[in-house]
Amino acid sequence: MRFRYSLALVCFLLLIAGHSAMAQISYGGKPVSLERKIQANIQKVMMPAVDVPALLAEDEIEEAEGMPFRFGKPIEVDYDLANSGTWEEFPDGSALWRLEIASPGAYSLNLVYDRYWLPPGAKFFIYNSDRSTTIGAFTEQNNKEYGKFATAPVPGDICILEYYEPDDVRGKGDIAVSHVVHAYKNIFNYNTTKELLAFGSSGACNNNVNCPEGEPWQSEK
Repeated sequence: MRFRYSLALVCFLLLIAGHSAMAQISYGGKPVSLERKIQANIQKVMMPAVDVPALLAEDEIEEAEGMPFRFGKPIEVDYDLANSGTWEEFPDGSALWRLEIASPGAYSLNLVYDRYWLPPGAKFFIYNSDRSTTIGAFTEQNNKEYGKFATAPVPGDICILEYYEPDDVRGKGDIAVSHVVHAYKNIFNYNTTKELLAFGSSGACNNNVNCPEGEPWQSEK
């Protein structure tokens, strides 16, 4: 329970602190899929159903007890560059990896990574199905000593992960998604989040970013 609440709250604070595209420092540019001819079919993974009425009922009780705002349910997964997604190689020896994640009914999806390490020249993007929102590029400059990462919510119930690796660093990148957060509340709607933005609305069991639970977010702190 504590992990679920702290994860959702921290990700939300990342969102409002720097807007969706800047919650983690990104370095711009366009996904390779917009600039090169690529194959149409990639692996698609489907999240299990989320019991929204049950979550809302829990929220009503627990928020009355001083628990912090919750907008999403983390779903534990194990997706990395080796066991998931679709790779394709270009004539110059570089390669592109993509994975589509769907969680039907979600207002947005955001991701938590237990491994993130990119070599020089590699680029990582995330975008929704209609490409109305793209975040990235995330690069080697986002590498952390502790090797973890998190990305901000992307609107919609489908997100596509896209990782580009140049020829001279092939096989050196490491991206592993540990949780997909299914937003069952619309955090892009002010009516949903106005109470959280008000002073004093945080709950008694919020985790301090200086505690062990906040280790992956020290740079954002």
